[in-house]
Amino acid sequence: MDNTDEKIHTFDQLILQRANDENQIPLFAYPKSRLCVSDYEFITGKKLNHFVDGAAKALIQSGLPPVVSNLEEFCNDNVKID
Repeated sequence: MDNTDEKIHTFDQLILQRANDENQIPLFAYPKSRLCVSDYEFITGKKLNHFVDGAAKALIQSGLPPVVSNLEEFCNDNVKID
């Protein structure tokens, strides 16, 4: 199954899906400096995933305990279908 057919339940899943896109188009951009608003840094899914992974590793190394969850179990327990 193509990863674009999978349901997305978390930001991590969304970022991973964009990081695995073959065509890495920018998701957002910001000015590189305060003085030159015409020169932007473009952030692709792959680059965003790299930033997020680095931030998570830094937080874990600083003592924040990692969160491990079973998404399927969470969704089955917390989503009611009428």
